Amino acid sequence: MRNRRVSQRLRRKKQMRKRRIIFISLVIIIAFSLVQISGIFRINKLDISGNNVVKKSEIEKILNESIGKNYLLLNKGKIEKALLKIPYIKDVKFSYKFKNTLRVSIDERQDFLLIKGGTEYIADRNLKILGEKSSSKKELIVVEGIDTNKYEIGAYLFRNDENLKELSQKLLNSNIIFDISSIKFYKDSCDFTLKDGILVKFGPVNNFDYKLEMLEKIREDIKNTGKDVVSIDLFSNENPIVTLNGV
Repeated sequence: MRNRRVSQRLRRKKQMRKRRIIFISLVIIIAFSLVQISGIFRINKLDISGNNVVKKSEIEKILNESIGKNYLLLNKGKIEKALLKIPYIKDVKFSYKFKNTLRVSIDERQDFLLIKGGTEYIADRNLKILGEKSSSKKELIVVEGIDTNKYEIGAYLFRNDENLKELSQKLLNSNIIFDISSIKFYKDSCDFTLKDGILVKFGPVNNFDYKLEMLEKIREDIKNTGKDVVSIDLFSNENPIVTLNGV
């Protein structure tokens, strides 16, 4: 008798749970239907901001498919993926603005490197090729020693070379990069010229932090003594070679 009562109680609980789920589902369906019918959150206009290089028309071409759709049901991931295929676009944020407006905030990549080769390219600090040379920015770091014919717009430099990728990324993320005017890459090493004209034969990525530390000490000594230095050779990790002008 007791088991039957327990069984009936459990059955009633299951039925109540099912009814609750059905009720909530119906409420959600009705709510979405009302939103669709009433036009609430329907997109009729676009508000694009943050684009300084990418043309507004290029962005609108991708966003136009959202016109007439409901913001809540919009496949934002698909649109974001399409926008991120534009090399200069780094990030995208969507929001809904009253008066049926889709607001799109664009975060653009910045010109940082001028890659000289068969075709001259502009790249950002993350080594992504943004386009052919057309930048109005004056102080770009000139990069040589790269076969640009292997790359296309939107690709990343050194995508198939782990050694040069690591070397270039560490160099670009270090503070010394803001004192560099040009970089030349070789098979697994690099040289770079500082803005004061000193050539630094940096070598491979091995002992990167130690070599940077030695370079800073040498530069500090040059500053304090006024030595006229032509080049600094860091290939020999333990004993850097400093060459003076006229020597």
